[in-house]
Amino acid sequence: MQICCNVTPSISGVFNYGVAAAGPIQMKGNASLLGANYNHEADVFTAANLDVDVSIFGNADMEGDISLTGPQSSVSLSSNCTSAA
Repeated sequence: MQICCNVTPSISGVFNYGVAAAGPIQMKGNASLLGANYNHEADVFTAANLDVDVSIFGNADMEGDISLTGPQSSVSLSSNCTSAA
């Protein structure tokens, strides 16, 4: 038996996000998550599977999109948050 493989370089999808985490993400106070050149550089991904996977409160400012994996996942936002996405 002989197996021939072609190795091709590829970049993991985890590098498509400004912040990627296995657990919940919290932004509080005067936190800012801004892209250096483009808004998508501030995208957030979490693989947590909780009731609230991302919490953003206080005067937080975020430019990117939020990606969740769990079917029951949710985002909690306070009234003072701003988002450019």
